[in-house]
Amino acid sequence: MVLDSYVGFAETYRWVDSRTSMMGGTTRVRRAPVGVVAAITPWNVPLFIAALKLAPAMVAGCMPRLTSLSVFTQAILWLWSMTWTPS
Repeated sequence: MVLDSYVGFAETYRWVDSRTSMMGGTTRVRRAPVGVVAAITPWNVPLFIAALKLAPAMVAGCMPRLTSLSVFTQAILWLWSMTWTPS
């Protein structure tokens, strides 16, 4: 599934990186969540596109906000329940 590829990416991604600064010292770069991600899905392929938008946002630690046509809301809620585990 699409989400499985992002799980492997999350485990190997360097969230904290050390780089040489312009002054010659060492600088630490930390990648952190920035907030809510808006994900608008089209009406014709909502589950696949929703999965492509949910996975990177969740890996980064951001809270995705999905929007789609109301007909497909039930399917997207099902996808969300399969991926979301409250902590």
